Amino acid sequence: MILTPGRRMLLEWLLLTTLLFALAVLGIAHALRSNEPWSSLQRSDALILDTLQPIAAIAPSRAIELIEIDQTSLDQLGRWPWPRTVHASLIDRLVQAGVETIGLDILFTEPANDDALLGAAIKNAGKRQVRIVMPISITRSAGDRWYPLYPVPELGLASQLAHVNFRIDGDGLVRGQYLQEGGFPSFALELLAPAQRQSMQETAQLALVESNPIARDQAFAKALWPLRHFTLLSRLNAPISRRSYVDVLRSKNLDELKGKTVVIGATALGLGDQYANGLIGESTLSAGVELHVAAFSALQQQKLILPLNTRLASVLAGSILLLTMIALYRSSARLGLLLTVMIILSTIAGSALLLRAGHWWPPSTVLLLCAIAYPLWSWRRLEAATGGLVQQAQRLESEPMLTGIERRGHLPAEQVSRSIQLLQYAAQRSVELRRLLQATLQNLPHPAILTDQSNRVVLHNEQFERAFGKPNGPPNGSPNNQPNDDIPAWLARHAGLNLVSDPDPARAHAVEQRDEIGRDWLINTVPMRYPDGRRWTLIQLVDLSPIRAAQREREQTLRFLSHDLRTPLLSILTIMREQKDLQPAPLWQERIDTYAQRSLELADGFVQLARAENKAIEHETIDFADLIIEASDLSWAMAREHRIRLNSEGLRSEALIRGDAQLIRRALTNLIDNAIKFSPAGAEVRLTLEREAANANPLGRDCWCAAVADQGKGLPAEELAQVFEPFWRSLRHEDRPGAGLGLTFVRVVAERHTGAATATVNAGGGARFELRLPAA
Repeated sequence: MILTPGRRMLLEWLLLTTLLFALAVLGIAHALRSNEPWSSLQRSDALILDTLQPIAAIAPSRAIELIEIDQTSLDQLGRWPWPRTVHASLIDRLVQAGVETIGLDILFTEPANDDALLGAAIKNAGKRQVRIVMPISITRSAGDRWYPLYPVPELGLASQLAHVNFRIDGDGLVRGQYLQEGGFPSFALELLAPAQRQSMQETAQLALVESNPIARDQAFAKALWPLRHFTLLSRLNAPISRRSYVDVLRSKNLDELKGKTVVIGATALGLGDQYANGLIGESTLSAGVELHVAAFSALQQQKLILPLNTRLASVLAGSILLLTMIALYRSSARLGLLLTVMIILSTIAGSALLLRAGHWWPPSTVLLLCAIAYPLWSWRRLEAATGGLVQQAQRLESEPMLTGIERRGHLPAEQVSRSIQLLQYAAQRSVELRRLLQATLQNLPHPAILTDQSNRVVLHNEQFERAFGKPNGPPNGSPNNQPNDDIPAWLARHAGLNLVSDPDPARAHAVEQRDEIGRDWLINTVPMRYPDGRRWTLIQLVDLSPIRAAQREREQTLRFLSHDLRTPLLSILTIMREQKDLQPAPLWQERIDTYAQRSLELADGFVQLARAENKAIEHETIDFADLIIEASDLSWAMAREHRIRLNSEGLRSEALIRGDAQLIRRALTNLIDNAIKFSPAGAEVRLTLEREAANANPLGRDCWCAAVADQGKGLPAEELAQVFEPFWRSLRHEDRPGAGLGLTFVRVVAERHTGAATATVNAGGGARFELRLPAA
């Protein structure tokens, strides 16, 4: 199957759209699911996220206070690690101040002599309804298996445990953390008081529910460290509320800490964990405890930034790609570029709106594919256009030169420029061809119009406008200004002409009609069909009004001959015959009678011939055999008078033809009368009717042949070609009466019925006249 250019481009568009759609879905799924290896698209997504983070920034929670182990504290309290009695003292002071939760972001994985004192302080805090949260660490064995690293039992068993890990992206920056790792909740999640946990987001609640001893035992049994419920952290737009460790330890008034959550951790450089990030202030490095404060603020304010559901993110990415491809398919190259840029900007804006609403949708994959879609589709368009231009230019080059236009100059070597120049040449030829067609139409002497297959005007000439008015506009002298694309309907309404009277619009035909103002038109309709199915119609209207006026004058002359000339002749013949009955007629009287009889025959023959030439043929289906029988009945009296036998053959079967029964009957009567007139007394006139195939007659189509054969003197071979000429008489039959118009009448009737009349010589003597008419 040969694809049209439109179908081929649609197929390529579908293939390209499907490919880009699949890449978008896979790319989004990878961006949301994978962290390692860190791809270029993930770097782009991270850059976009860092750029958009300020619009989703939040204020630090006022329900949490950071007690930092800073350089000042180290200078005053001594080198790290401090005795655990120092931490026990701080916990006792915080419990006395009425804090709600204490988070110790300090690893106590190695036993010490004073663990019992710190454990006692932790237990005392529990008795005072103050929750203590302590971190766990993880370690990897030689077999690459992960295990949790708990605090010493005196401390860990008396406190709540949580993980303090953050996800470090491929570029080394921290942007989020898993709310549950290895069956442990995140440090910030565990810091939330039970009352605050009721209003947490669903993901945080689910992470807290899944953080239980059963999950930990399963992870320990498998020696795995499962990571679940990742969330991005919001940037803090204000400084964190913080106090120095030594200040809190030595302060006498800690009333401001009552009811707050306190987190204790190291911020001094080189002491604790430091992470590169863009979440805390202007610095690129932040202590882990500061990130816990940011995570606590997001949880407490329900401002977690969760990655969008993979299925929903894929549908969104695919929809944007599909919209881009539809825009490129239905627009021009320039508009397509503008729409592509608008879609890219809208995609970034949409990602920003989702981020502000608490969902992260990485747009880099979609942005890249949208940027690729434009050049790819433009390339396919250019390739198709170039191929089409080359093909059409070569096709036009192969056409014969109709207008004499010659190609000037050399064609460039570059393919697109070459194709454009060839197309310009072809367009110039098309313009000249249209001008030639317009000039040809204008030079026609009659009104003419060219319509397409929807009957809309393609071309028309000035003669048409002068005769009927401007096509699709009001006719001459009409106030109606409503256009109409249907030309047959327009002419029917404004001129009373019916252009669709022929039942077969694919066949050339001609009809004669009269318009509303009495003009007679011969409407010639010529359909033209191209191999691809397109159709045009050339309509020419020939004004027959002068001819019809002359015919009406001729009809008046015929009526004069028929009535005013025949009447005195009939009177003369009547008087002559009355005198002949009274007494023997003298010679001069016989001659007057003969001349009057010939004059009457001449007038009758002339009238009949003129009517046969000018009468409008009424085509109806008739039986040729019946007409022969009727004609023989009309000639029976003459045959009896001349003692001639009429013998008919082949008249039993039905022989259908289309035509005017009156004219055909008269023609047959003339042939039979002519045969009787030139046959000797006692002779026989044979009437036959036969069906002839298309290849066995001069008409070249199936027809019926009626033959009349006599037994007279016959005709010389050299006179057969003149026998149907008007007023012709054979030298052998000068003694026979007649005006020489009877056989001419037969020829005219045959020609007007697209038939033929012929004469031959019988082998046994006499003449044979044949009348052939097409079979119905």
